[in-house]
Amino acid sequence: MRITLDRTGGFMGMRFSTTVDTDSLPPEEADSLRAMVQSAGLLAEKPHVSSSPGHPDQYGYMVTVVEAGQNVYHVRPGTRRYARVEALLDLLMARAKRGQRQAR
Repeated sequence: MRITLDRTGGFMGMRFSTTVDTDSLPPEEADSLRAMVQSAGLLAEKPHVSSSPGHPDQYGYMVTVVEAGQNVYHVRPGTRRYARVEALLDLLMARAKRGQRQAR
């Protein structure tokens, strides 16, 4: 399973992107990440892309999950859909930040 998180917006309109491939993770971590994706319902639902612009300085999130096909979701804070995947977004952002600190 490959999960890509793209975050856009914020004060400077900056873009941030990170990708995690469960094949490159230790088995326990890979299983945990797969479980989070499943519990968020991203594999059970039809792909969804929201065209609502939201607030100009608000972050927008695009989560792409690839596993035997592709599902794409556009997620904005303050929506029910965001609340369902908040833990997954937080985990992906934390992993990316840890990777940036280790690369220095």
